[in-house]
Amino acid sequence: MGIEERPTVVTPNQQEADRLLGRTLLTRTHYLEAAERIRTMGPESVVLSLGSRGAVGAFREGIFEALPPRVDAVCPIGAGDALSAAYTWAMERKNNWVEALRWGVAAGTASARLPGMKFASLEQTQEIVQAGGTAAFGIGVTLPVVMLLDLKLVIRLQEIDNRLAELAREIASCPNTSLKSRKS
Repeated sequence: MGIEERPTVVTPNQQEADRLLGRTLLTRTHYLEAAERIRTMGPESVVLSLGSRGAVGAFREGIFEALPPRVDAVCPIGAGDALSAAYTWAMERKNNWVEALRWGVAAGTASARLPGMKFASLEQTQEIVQAGGTAAFGIGVTLPVVMLLDLKLVIRLQEIDNRLAELAREIASCPNTSLKSRKS
């Protein structure tokens, strides 16, 4: 039995995904493509654990990326297992997949801060979640939005692109800036 049997979810880490797909995953684009490719192999959902880079979730509704806060990792061994366990726990409690992805990344992050091979407690994980420590971003496969769930704010990707272009123009128009284009 394997992913061809259409499990509800699989939670490979980067190295497992490398082996499964027969290629090395090096970039964010690789991770996003890998999660969706694995999902097309059978499972309903894929949660690709990326260590300190968080996780990518591929779901029928789209691809999402959960980014962890920066922390001083003491022992990251078992953090991926904590991610999987918390994801399962959150889904069992009827949370949606994006919220479950956030809880998973928060649990992995909280566990990595602990000495030795320990799983974070619910309180330690809640501390990360409540502090706004994880954000899940829609990649735009079928949901073209960025969801900053901790702030309860939804901003369309195009609006962000427009604002960034606006800021770049403002910076370029400022005197004494090294970002200004130079004429040869």
